Amino acid sequence: MSNNLQSHSSQNKNLQKLIEVNKFDWEVSKFNPLIDEKRAPIRKKEQEKSQYIKEKQELEQTIHEKQELLIKTEEELQTVTTESQKIREKLKESKSEKEIKNLSMEEDILREKILGFNNEISNIEAFIEQAKSKITTLDSHIEEANKEIAAIQEACSDEINAIKNSQDEVSVKRQQIALDMEPTVLRLYEKIRKWAGNTSVIPLYKDACGGCFIRLNEKNLIDIRKGYEIVHCPHCGRILYDKEIYDNTEIKDEKNKEQVLKESQPQA
Repeated sequence: MSNNLQSHSSQNKNLQKLIEVNKFDWEVSKFNPLIDEKRAPIRKKEQEKSQYIKEKQELEQTIHEKQELLIKTEEELQTVTTESQKIREKLKESKSEKEIKNLSMEEDILREKILGFNNEISNIEAFIEQAKSKITTLDSHIEEANKEIAAIQEACSDEINAIKNSQDEVSVKRQQIALDMEPTVLRLYEKIRKWAGNTSVIPLYKDACGGCFIRLNEKNLIDIRKGYEIVHCPHCGRILYDKEIYDNTEIKDEKNKEQVLKESQPQA
């Protein structure tokens, strides 16, 4: 699979620029682990902070549920207490032994319920107080984490900015070459890069694709080594080139630049 461009010279030029753009993309990506390494302590503290916040939110939700349960339990206690008071009034007025016995049994049952509700209310209130105390502690942890995050950020900000500046310098060089490429070729590269990443443009490896390592047929190898066309691996779709030919071309271009510069200088 190959893209036929207008001429051998333009094809070779676009292929060289593709290789250069891919190399710059590779260099740009190398800065990311350095930045991640500097940010690692910050991320660790942020994860700790997130855990504190999560625990606090869970406690607040539980407190809300317990407060609703407390209201319901207090209402039930009030109802049972009122019933118990009514039974005590009836007991004062009762004259029949059977009625007194029945009312006394009801009063005992209600007394047990009142005791149960009071115990439940005490437990709920104790839980709420304990949860509020934990929230206070978590708030302290969150505040401390914020201070530590700010301190770490301040300590490593210069180093991170220096790495980013170096990364930006490489990105600018990459962009300059990309702007000088045919838009269709650049779009093709960006499309492949979405899945192949830094291996979008890859050299041959022992007559095989350097990306998927599947052996190429003779025609593919000839087309690649001519360097006139942008040749794709028929198996994976990556753009292929011969590193030896490309390196020789770079050396030749560098010598030509030196010769032009030498000739442009005034004779002594």
